[in-house]
Formats: sequence, structure tokens, C-alpha cells
Amino acid sequence: MSRLTVHDLSPVFGAEVSGFDPGQLDDEDLCRALCDLFNRCQVLVFHDLDLTHADQVKLSKILLRDDDARSEEH
Repeated sequence: MSRLTVHDLSPVFGAEVSGFDPGQLDDEDLCRALCDLFNRCQVLVFHDLDLTHADQVKLSKILLRDDDARSEEH
């Protein structure tokens, strides 16, 4: 699993996430951690990611807990 670093953007909502490797979107622990973080913070900011369209869709589905996202291929 990627080692995520999280910096809260405010006491109310939002977090900046670094250390995220989009190549590990099939890692269940990482997916669970990102989903939990998204549920807690409501907004996640990732800088300088080079995501394919397919990876962006997959990440969005993971954050929204769409179980089909883990079974889709790139």
C-alpha cells in the first residue's frame, strides 16, 4: 500500500493527500483508506497526478464505494 500523507485543509472539511500511487488502485487497504478519508473530509486534493481517464473513473467509483470499480480493468 502507498504511504499516504494527509494534511487537513480546515477543521471542517478538506484534506490534501500526497504519496498516492494511482498504480495501486487495486489495493483493498488503500481503497478503504481513501474512501474513509473521503467520507471524513468530503473533499480530497491530489497534486500532480498523471491519471488516465479510466483511472480517474475508477478512483471516483472507489471514493463513492462502488464495488464494481475494483473489478473493472484499465
